[in-house]
Amino acid sequence: MKKLEAVLESECLDGVLDAFRRASLGAFQATPITTFAPDRHPNAVYRGARHSVGTERLKLEILLRDQDVDAAIDAIRRGVDPRDAASIELVVIDVADSISRGALPDWRRPSRHLAAATR
Repeated sequence: MKKLEAVLESECLDGVLDAFRRASLGAFQATPITTFAPDRHPNAVYRGARHSVGTERLKLEILLRDQDVDAAIDAIRRGVDPRDAASIELVVIDVADSISRGALPDWRRPSRHLAAATR
């Protein structure tokens, strides 16, 4: 099992959605995010102070079988306008590795105090 995360421009969602339907890849989660990179994003002045302005983007997350990863990457590339293709960020994570390394958030881990009290 793999998790594919893609960060792309919000306007690309319709094209990626159509490409995912054609490839029969299933459902995915789309979350609006703001990215900050001082070297690439414009600065703004607010009340005399200069600050970095974030760029509104979209983060797609989908769980895939190992054999479907290449098809999903191709679908994302087909669904995105070629002018925006350079701004896509893709990350593929092996789900088994993240689970076996104890990648649970702190609130999901049992507390040492709770474990001692239950003995």
